[in-house]
Amino acid sequence: MTPFSKKMAMVILTVAIIIAGCKKPDDSNPSQTALLTTGSWKLTSLISDPAEDWDRDGIPDREVMQIFQECLTDNILTFRADGGLVNDEGASKCYGVQLQTEITHWSFFNDGTKIIMAKAGSLDTVELLELSRTVLKIKGPFGQGGGGLTVILTQTYGH
Repeated sequence: MTPFSKKMAMVILTVAIIIAGCKKPDDSNPSQTALLTTGSWKLTSLISDPAEDWDRDGIPDREVMQIFQECLTDNILTFRADGGLVNDEGASKCYGVQLQTEITHWSFFNDGTKIIMAKAGSLDTVELLELSRTVLKIKGPFGQGGGGLTVILTQTYGH
């Protein structure tokens, strides 16, 4: 190899190393925390299991999103990377004296299959059903239904 060929090979090798070092980080498989904490989440679906007569019209309701008052369904959740959970009341409030935002805490639990959310004086643990760049789907107990059974609410959120 001539001295010119050696220099050219070194230049090509140096350029290749620089280009490889400047490669954009691969975000095709973001962590659960990154997915959850990127942007805010707005409720898009609310499923009751078992179906309950939420609006007291004598007919059990399974999809209850459209039955609940807007002051409940327009809330926005923002999960922060530092463990903070911001619940924004949205454009409408159910009670005039409510704060616009409440900041509590969240954390993953049970190898990331559950989320613990702190609320005024209580801890809610919900099962994480789906988490992607555009969908957050969780389910957890709401309370006792008319038949004495625990009502499970499946909540779907989107960006």
